[in-house]
Amino acid sequence: MPRQFSTAGWEVIGSSCLVEEEESEWYKPEDFYPVRIGEVFKSQYQVVGKLGYGTFGTAWLCRDLLCVCNLHCQPLHYTYHTASNHKHVTLKIGTLEALQGEVGALRHLKTIKTDHPGSLLIRQMLDEFQINNKNGIFHCLVHPPLAISVKAFRSLLPERALPVILVQLIVKQLLIGLDFLHTEAKVIHTGTSNGIQ
Repeated sequence: MPRQFSTAGWEVIGSSCLVEEEESEWYKPEDFYPVRIGEVFKSQYQVVGKLGYGTFGTAWLCRDLLCVCNLHCQPLHYTYHTASNHKHVTLKIGTLEALQGEVGALRHLKTIKTDHPGSLLIRQMLDEFQINNKNGIFHCLVHPPLAISVKAFRSLLPERALPVILVQLIVKQLLIGLDFLHTEAKVIHTGTSNGIQ
């Protein structure tokens, strides 16, 4: 059942106030779907909060209202539960044109059956669907939520530097994931960011 989110005790920002991506010079309102906290997509995914944005769309933390999970719902590394035992997911919303390449790669990855350990290190697409508004059609991708990024984790450390052993483990995981993409999936990942997930 969808939750009702109270605004009591919170500052409500007016629609005329620009925040986050809206402040960027490249921002065009028609390229972004205007998501609202509490909004439910596909009668399944209720928006809980904003995770981030980019030039091609926004990402949102959502409750999966249809998955009241037990221990056998999904593999543990794909499942994050709340006290009410609803699974949380990440919902990415962008224009069809902007997400076309990503959608193609994710669909391809879903078809691969393998026991390569790197396949477990690649975030899978759980669902996809489209929504319409006055500005056109937007594509929605549903993923398991990720943990803290390496960049954000580093910022929490006293020296802002990762211990050598941790860097070695991160690099090993990246190489195993890339090996799966290249050798089994025949996909080439064309870049990473400072916020490696």
